[in-house]
Amino acid sequence: MSTSTEILESSIKAFMGSMISLQPEVSDLSKLYWSEVSTDATYTGLAGGAAATYSSKLTKQEIINALTIAEQFVAFFGNTALTQGDYLLNMQGIIHGNDAYTNPGISIAIEDFGARSVELCQNLLQLFKDAKDILDLYFDTEISAAIGALTINEIPWHNFDKVDFLASLTLIENFKKVINNEVAGAGDYGSTVAKWRKII
Repeated sequence: MSTSTEILESSIKAFMGSMISLQPEVSDLSKLYWSEVSTDATYTGLAGGAAATYSSKLTKQEIINALTIAEQFVAFFGNTALTQGDYLLNMQGIIHGNDAYTNPGISIAIEDFGARSVELCQNLLQLFKDAKDILDLYFDTEISAAIGALTINEIPWHNFDKVDFLASLTLIENFKKVINNEVAGAGDYGSTVAKWRKII
Protein backbone atom coordinates (compact mmCIF):
# COMPACT_ATOMS: atom_id res chain seq x y z
CA MET A 1 0.00 0.00 0.00
CA SER A 2 1.29 3.44 -0.90
CA THR A 3 2.16 5.79 1.95
CA SER A 4 0.93 9.38 2.11
CA THR A 5 4.35 10.62 1.04
CA GLU A 6 4.40 8.30 -2.00
CA ILE A 7 0.91 9.42 -3.01
CA LEU A 8 1.93 13.06 -2.59
CA GLU A 9 5.09 12.59 -4.62
CA SER A 10 3.33 10.86 -7.51
CA SER A 11 0.49 13.41 -7.44
CA ILE A 12 2.90 16.35 -7.61
CA LYS A 13 4.84 14.74 -10.46
CA ALA A 14 1.62 14.18 -12.42
CA PHE A 15 0.43 17.74 -11.75
CA MET A 16 3.72 19.28 -12.83
CA GLY A 17 3.73 17.10 -15.92
CA SER A 18 0.38 18.65 -16.80
CA MET A 19 1.85 22.13 -16.22
CA ILE A 20 4.56 21.34 -18.76
CA SER A 21 1.83 20.70 -21.36
CA LEU A 22 -0.43 23.54 -20.21
CA GLN A 23 2.15 26.31 -20.55
CA PRO A 24 2.57 26.18 -24.36
CA GLU A 25 -1.13 25.43 -24.95
CA VAL A 26 -2.41 28.62 -23.30
CA SER A 27 0.19 30.63 -25.21
CA ASP A 28 -0.81 29.01 -28.51
CA LEU A 29 -4.51 29.63 -27.86
CA SER A 30 -3.89 33.30 -27.21
CA LYS A 31 -1.86 33.58 -30.42
CA LEU A 32 -4.56 31.75 -32.40
CA TYR A 33 -7.23 34.13 -31.15
CA TRP A 34 -5.34 37.29 -31.99
CA SER A 35 -3.98 36.09 -35.34
CA GLU A 36 -7.06 34.29 -36.74
CA VAL A 37 -10.23 34.67 -34.66
CA SER A 38 -10.15 38.38 -33.82
CA THR A 39 -9.49 39.32 -37.46
CA ASP A 40 -12.50 37.45 -38.87
CA ALA A 41 -15.15 39.96 -39.93
CA THR A 42 -18.06 37.55 -39.44
CA TYR A 43 -16.91 36.80 -35.89
CA THR A 44 -16.28 40.42 -34.94
CA GLY A 45 -19.74 41.34 -36.23
CA LEU A 46 -21.49 38.95 -33.84
CA ALA A 47 -23.27 40.13 -30.71
CA GLY A 48 -21.84 38.83 -27.43
CA GLY A 49 -24.56 36.24 -26.86
CA ALA A 50 -24.61 34.99 -30.45
CA ALA A 51 -23.45 31.50 -31.39
CA ALA A 52 -19.89 31.56 -32.72
CA THR A 53 -18.81 27.90 -33.08
CA TYR A 54 -20.61 24.88 -34.50
CA SER A 55 -19.09 21.79 -32.84
CA SER A 56 -18.38 23.25 -29.39
CA LYS A 57 -21.52 25.45 -29.35
CA LEU A 58 -19.76 28.48 -27.89
CA THR A 59 -21.12 31.98 -28.00
CA LYS A 60 -18.90 34.91 -28.80
CA GLN A 61 -18.83 35.80 -25.09
CA GLU A 62 -17.73 32.26 -24.22
CA ILE A 63 -14.92 32.51 -26.75
CA ILE A 64 -13.85 35.77 -25.08
CA ASN A 65 -14.10 34.04 -21.68
CA ALA A 66 -11.88 31.22 -22.98
CA LEU A 67 -9.35 33.77 -24.22
CA THR A 68 -9.39 35.48 -20.81
CA ILE A 69 -8.73 32.16 -19.07
CA ALA A 70 -5.90 31.29 -21.46
CA GLU A 71 -4.31 34.71 -21.05
CA GLN A 72 -4.64 34.52 -17.27
CA PHE A 73 -2.44 31.42 -17.37
CA VAL A 74 -0.04 33.05 -19.82
CA ALA A 75 0.34 35.69 -17.10
CA PHE A 76 0.59 32.96 -14.44
CA PHE A 77 3.56 31.33 -16.16
CA GLY A 78 5.02 34.68 -17.18
CA ASN A 79 5.31 36.11 -13.64
CA THR A 80 2.97 39.02 -14.31
CA ALA A 81 -0.03 40.36 -12.38
CA LEU A 82 -2.98 38.00 -11.97
CA THR A 83 -6.62 39.08 -12.08
CA GLN A 84 -9.40 37.59 -9.99
CA GLY A 85 -12.43 36.28 -11.84
CA ASP A 86 -15.13 33.63 -11.63
CA TYR A 87 -13.20 31.30 -13.90
CA LEU A 88 -14.96 28.20 -12.53
CA LEU A 89 -18.32 29.53 -13.69
CA ASN A 90 -16.92 30.55 -17.08
CA MET A 91 -15.21 27.18 -17.51
CA GLN A 92 -18.52 25.36 -16.95
CA GLY A 93 -20.18 27.48 -19.63
CA ILE A 94 -17.38 26.72 -22.08
CA ILE A 95 -17.36 22.99 -21.33
CA HIS A 96 -21.11 22.58 -21.85
CA GLY A 97 -21.67 25.14 -24.61
CA ASN A 98 -24.95 26.89 -25.40
CA ASP A 99 -25.86 27.38 -29.02
CA ALA A 100 -24.36 26.06 -32.25
CA TYR A 101 -23.43 28.37 -35.12
CA THR A 102 -24.75 27.39 -38.53
CA ASN A 103 -23.00 24.33 -39.98
CA PRO A 104 -20.08 24.22 -40.84
CA GLY A 105 -19.12 27.21 -38.70
CA ILE A 106 -17.48 30.55 -39.33
CA SER A 107 -13.98 29.25 -40.03
CA ILE A 108 -11.64 26.35 -39.34
CA ALA A 109 -9.58 28.56 -37.02
CA ILE A 110 -12.59 29.54 -34.89
CA GLU A 111 -13.78 25.93 -34.71
CA ASP A 112 -10.26 24.91 -33.66
CA PHE A 113 -10.18 27.62 -31.00
CA GLY A 114 -13.55 26.46 -29.67
CA ALA A 115 -12.61 22.78 -29.49
CA ARG A 116 -9.27 23.50 -27.84
CA SER A 117 -10.95 25.87 -25.38
CA VAL A 118 -13.33 23.13 -24.26
CA GLU A 119 -10.42 20.73 -23.81
CA LEU A 120 -8.43 23.38 -21.93
CA CYS A 121 -11.29 24.02 -19.51
CA GLN A 122 -11.86 20.30 -18.95
CA ASN A 123 -8.16 19.92 -18.12
CA LEU A 124 -8.15 22.98 -15.86
CA LEU A 125 -11.18 21.71 -13.96
CA GLN A 126 -9.49 18.35 -13.32
CA LEU A 127 -6.25 20.07 -12.32
CA PHE A 128 -8.20 22.28 -9.92
CA LYS A 129 -9.57 19.16 -8.22
CA ASP A 130 -6.09 17.59 -8.20
CA ALA A 131 -4.60 20.75 -6.68
CA LYS A 132 -7.12 20.69 -3.84
CA ASP A 133 -6.35 17.01 -3.16
CA ILE A 134 -2.59 17.64 -3.13
CA LEU A 135 -2.88 20.60 -0.77
CA ASP A 136 -5.26 18.75 1.54
CA LEU A 137 -2.88 15.80 1.72
CA TYR A 138 0.08 18.07 2.42
CA PHE A 139 -1.46 20.39 5.01
CA ASP A 140 -3.84 17.93 6.73
CA THR A 141 -1.17 15.33 7.51
CA GLU A 142 2.18 15.34 9.27
CA ILE A 143 3.97 15.91 5.95
CA SER A 144 3.96 19.73 6.12
CA ALA A 145 5.46 19.69 9.63
CA ALA A 146 8.10 17.15 8.59
CA ILE A 147 9.15 19.19 5.55
CA GLY A 148 9.15 22.42 7.55
CA ALA A 149 11.43 20.87 10.15
CA LEU A 150 14.09 19.89 7.62
CA THR A 151 17.26 21.93 7.93
CA ILE A 152 18.82 20.45 4.79
CA ASN A 153 17.64 20.70 1.19
CA GLU A 154 17.43 16.97 0.65
CA ILE A 155 14.10 15.25 1.37
CA PRO A 156 14.81 11.68 2.52
CA TRP A 157 11.68 10.10 1.03
CA HIS A 158 11.42 12.12 -2.17
CA ASN A 159 13.19 12.08 -5.51
CA PHE A 160 13.46 15.88 -5.54
CA ASP A 161 14.85 18.41 -3.09
CA LYS A 162 13.08 20.64 -0.58
CA VAL A 163 13.45 23.82 -2.63
CA ASP A 164 11.86 22.28 -5.73
CA PHE A 165 9.22 20.56 -3.62
CA LEU A 166 8.14 23.79 -1.92
CA ALA A 167 8.26 25.71 -5.22
CA SER A 168 5.89 23.18 -6.75
CA LEU A 169 3.51 23.50 -3.78
CA THR A 170 3.54 27.30 -4.13
CA LEU A 171 2.66 26.93 -7.81
CA ILE A 172 -0.12 24.44 -7.03
CA GLU A 173 -1.58 26.64 -4.29
CA ASN A 174 -1.66 29.73 -6.49
CA PHE A 175 -3.01 27.76 -9.45
CA LYS A 176 -5.94 26.72 -7.23
CA LYS A 177 -6.44 30.33 -6.12
CA VAL A 178 -6.62 31.60 -9.70
CA ILE A 179 -9.34 29.10 -10.60
CA ASN A 180 -11.19 29.60 -7.30
CA ASN A 181 -11.53 33.40 -7.59
CA GLU A 182 -9.07 34.00 -4.73
CA VAL A 183 -6.20 36.47 -4.59
CA ALA A 184 -3.27 34.61 -6.18
CA GLY A 185 0.32 35.71 -5.92
CA ALA A 186 2.38 36.13 -9.07
CA GLY A 187 5.60 34.16 -9.15
CA ASP A 188 8.23 32.77 -11.48
CA TYR A 189 6.13 29.69 -12.15
CA GLY A 190 7.53 29.36 -15.64
CA SER A 191 10.95 28.69 -14.13
CA THR A 192 9.43 26.17 -11.72
CA VAL A 193 7.89 24.33 -14.68
CA ALA A 194 11.22 24.48 -16.54
CA LYS A 195 12.96 22.78 -13.60
CA TRP A 196 10.36 20.03 -13.61
CA ARG A 197 11.14 19.27 -17.25
CA LYS A 198 14.46 17.95 -15.92
CA ILE A 199 13.03 16.25 -12.80
CA ILE A 200 10.28 14.21 -14.49
